[in-house]
Order: sequence, then C-alpha cells, then structure tokens
Amino acid sequence: EMADMLREAVRSGTGRKAFEEGYERAGKTGTTNDFVDAWFTGFTPRHTVVVWVGSDTNASLGDKETGARTALPAWIDIVEALDEPEGERLPVPDDAVLVPWEGSWVGLPRGRVPERLLAKRVATAAPLDRFPSDRPQQAAD
Repeated sequence: EMADMLREAVRSGTGRKAFEEGYERAGKTGTTNDFVDAWFTGFTPRHTVVVWVGSDTNASLGDKETGARTALPAWIDIVEALDEPEGERLPVPDDAVLVPWEGSWVGLPRGRVPERLLAKRVATAAPLDRFPSDRPQQAAD
C-alpha cells in the first residue's frame, strides 16, 4: 500500500517529473519551512536514492526552492544513469494482489478484495501500461 501511495506521488503528484512511461518509480518530495531544506526520496525495483539539498545553517535555499524543483532533477539524473530495465516491476508480496482501479493498479490484501472488483481482473503482477487490457493476466513466477 505504501508503494502504491508513493507511486501515485510520482505518477500525478509533486514528483511527477520523475514519471517515465514503462519504468516503475515511486517517491516523495519534501521541503522544510522557509525553504531551508529540500529533498526527494525515491525508489525503483532495483535502487533507492535520496537527494537532499541544504546546509548546516538555517539559511533559506531561496523562494520556492522545493523538493520538486531543487532535489528532484538531481534524483532523475542519478536514476537515469543506473541500470533500470524498462518494464521491471516492484515485487508484489505473496499476501497481496493488484486490482485495476480508475486507470491504474491498487494493491490489496489477498482475501479482502471487494466483491464488486472480483469481476475485474485480479493479478499478482501488473503490466506497466496505464490500464489493464481485457486479456487475463498471467501470475508472476
């Protein structure tokens, strides 16, 4: 569930500049009061990268120097320099399934999928496309 929330922050939130179709990325921007510190903490199926911008003082980085504006561009450069195969997904725990929901995928605990969603496809792994097709999903090994 946490990965879903952080994936959504990259897909359509303050970290959306990190979104790249076909690549699994999740993370969170952060900014302290008065723009003293800015960071982006994010992960892919293979790497976790944190970029922090600030100093040992309480001096401001400048007006509107947020995590998305100041730290995220460096995070993107670092992750794009790493070995990140297209289409690789974060692992789905054995006690969870992915279900299609409003154009994306949501992880739910096995045995707790709402009945109205049972008619839809439920998967142990989801493709990286924006919405599932009508074809049955093969379970990941």
